[in-house]
Amino acid sequence: LMNLEAMAVGNVVVTIDEGGPPHYIRDGWSGILVDREDIGRIGDRIVHVLRDEAFARRIRENAHRVASREYSWAGVARKFLWAHLQAAIDR
Repeated sequence: LMNLEAMAVGNVVVTIDEGGPPHYIRDGWSGILVDREDIGRIGDRIVHVLRDEAFARRIRENAHRVASREYSWAGVARKFLWAHLQAAIDR
């Protein structure tokens, strides 16, 4: 949830590529995913975001779009209703 909140307000999220984040972050497009064991890579990716403003801006814009469309209350309600509709149709 914390990552999605950060994305919604336009922050660049750098997080590990395990658990939930890979489900809503596309590496290099809507955030940065790194292997938790590769400390050097984590630092490199953070420095890249800080040095390349165009790259960071693109990620911020994409992250905001993903969080606000897919994970807003309206987006979650839409997914919930769609899942229930599909379940009813499949009966």
